[in-house]
Amino acid sequence: TSVLAEIGSKDLPSPGIPFSPNGNTNSLGEDDLTQLFYYQDEINAAGYVYGMTYTYQNLQSSTDIKKYPLKVWISQTDRENMSAGWDDQDNLQLVFDGVVDIFPGGDNELYIPFDEPVLLNGINNVIIQNYQYDPEWPPSIFRMYTTNTAEGPVRTIGSLDVFDLDPNTPPDGFFSITDYVFTRFVIDPANNFSAMFG
Repeated sequence: TSVLAEIGSKDLPSPGIPFSPNGNTNSLGEDDLTQLFYYQDEINAAGYVYGMTYTYQNLQSSTDIKKYPLKVWISQTDRENMSAGWDDQDNLQLVFDGVVDIFPGGDNELYIPFDEPVLLNGINNVIIQNYQYDPEWPPSIFRMYTTNTAEGPVRTIGSLDVFDLDPNTPPDGFFSITDYVFTRFVIDPANNFSAMFG
C-alpha cells in the first residue's frame, strides 16, 4: 500500500546538498551537516514513512562502489522555512545510522531505509537532517539532483567540509539557499486521521 511522495524536480545536479561527495579534497575537513525543509502540502499524505530516496548522477567511470557513513534525522515542525538557522537538535529523531553505497555510472537512486517507520501527522512541515562523515578515500564524484529556485523561502542550510564536526552542536556558520534536493518519501498513507486541538 506504500506510495512515493515526490518532492521537487531533477533540475540540476548539485555538488553540495544534501552532502558533499568530495571527502577532504576541498579542505582538511570532510564532515557535512545539512537540514532540508519540506512543506506538508508537497508530501500530501499522512501516514508512516519507511524511508526516502535521493537521486544522484555519478560522474565516475570506474566500477568502484564507494562507502559513505551517514546519519539521518527527521522532525515535524510548524516553521515556514529555514531562514532562522538550525532546527533544535532536541526536536530531531534519528531514523538512519549506517553506511550507504554510492554506485558508479549514470543516474542512481540512494535509498535510505528508516530504522523504524515515522508517523507523519499530515499537518506539520518536515525537516530532514543529513550528517555525512569520514567517507571512503578516494571519494566518488557524484551530484544529487536538486530543484533550483531563483528566489523564495530558504529550503536548505548546511556546513560542508568541516573538520571533526559534531552534529549535536551545529556550527555557528552555515550556508543558506532556496534550492532543495529532489526527494521521494516512501509512505504508507493513513486511510483516516484527525487532529485534536484540546
